[in-house]
Amino acid sequence: LKELISIMEKNNIKYRKVAPNSPEGQSLIQKLGQNTGVPVCLVMDNGNIVKHKVGYHEDLSFYE
Repeated sequence: LKELISIMEKNNIKYRKVAPNSPEGQSLIQKLGQNTGVPVCLVMDNGNIVKHKVGYHEDLSFYE
């Protein structure tokens, strides 16, 4: 997770950490229809999940 945060901060990618057991985390798990692991990276637009991946992506184009 530290590596992911470092990549995102270095590239000025906005992020927010959400605990899986929080109400928001549980809502996102339901929207994804899975609970396969953490971290889960979500690309969101106006509250809608555009794409997601379990783990992190070193290829920064994923976050665009």
